[in-house]
Amino acid sequence: MNSPRPSGLIPRIVSRFLDFLLLSMVYGIIYLTITGQFPTDRVSNITFQLVSILYFILVPVLWKGYVLGKKVCKVKISKYNSEDHITLKETFLREAIGFHLLSFLSLGITLIISFFMILLREDKRAIHDLIGGTQIVNDSPQGIFLNK
Repeated sequence: MNSPRPSGLIPRIVSRFLDFLLLSMVYGIIYLTITGQFPTDRVSNITFQLVSILYFILVPVLWKGYVLGKKVCKVKISKYNSEDHITLKETFLREAIGFHLLSFLSLGITLIISFFMILLREDKRAIHDLIGGTQIVNDSPQGIFLNK
């Protein structure tokens, strides 16, 4: 059996953007319905961040490595060098610690480093992948972006 090919930068960026767009629209509509205002204050921004973190931690565990954006882009999160499904521990380490907390504490510098890691590393793993013991792999032989 062939091991899955690591996914490149473009599907990762597009899938994250699609998820952000979806979460923003759903959160904005719910917030507007409840309060009658658009979510522009600090509390609503913090609440949105917490909802986003929960989405990126829980949904991949429940949906076997996918969030909506990754499903559309035909890539998924998997354990590194394994075909096993990811666990709550791995998604927590990957998203809450490796992506969100480190990005916040480093003022986004870890995102820039991760960008170059995905471009230059053979396994295309970013900082949050290393911390979580995960990788993003193509779900189809060609992906939808031809693994760019």
